[in-house]
Amino acid sequence: MDYVDSIIESRFSDIQSRLPVKINLVDKSNSFQDILNELISEGTTSTEDIKSETIDFSNKTPDMTGVSKDKIESYINEASKKYGVSKDLIDAVIKAESDYNPYAVSSAGAMGLMQLMPSTAQYLGVTNPFDPEENIDGGTKLLSQLLNKYNNTALALAAYNAGEESINKYNGIPPYEETINYISKILNDTSDGSK
Repeated sequence: MDYVDSIIESRFSDIQSRLPVKINLVDKSNSFQDILNELISEGTTSTEDIKSETIDFSNKTPDMTGVSKDKIESYINEASKKYGVSKDLIDAVIKAESDYNPYAVSSAGAMGLMQLMPSTAQYLGVTNPFDPEENIDGGTKLLSQLLNKYNNTALALAAYNAGEESINKYNGIPPYEETINYISKILNDTSDGSK
């Protein structure tokens, strides 16, 4: 039974690391109701409030007060100039990946506006994927690398969505419905469909 408990505890720890709310799932002394009551007593009274909390990534909690669409657009403009990637393309990727939610966390663990996986964020030098400026810079840097590598927007988007391994495995766009829809949505959202 100890072996099963350790597996369950390990899975809870994994899930806990991906939650946008700091909840100790491994603490056996608290029931789910106790956790909810504690959140309510701390002033978190609705699911909207819960969604606004972030995972503590690299011991940094971003200051998200005042992050407006205009601010996000200024980060997109900066990254576009820095990496030579179309503003429309960056904007369409953000829309497809997170719908402009800087706190978005996918079931796979991708984080922030451009949905960077922890290992990808680390590779790109992003220390806080929930910081819109860092996330957009890192995501755009990755897009730029993929666009330069494949010299094809659709292939670069496929690699961004499904990974470069999938492009290599299928010698082109992988036959994944999600990836095909992702590419189509982004190309339709961009004015010129190019870099």
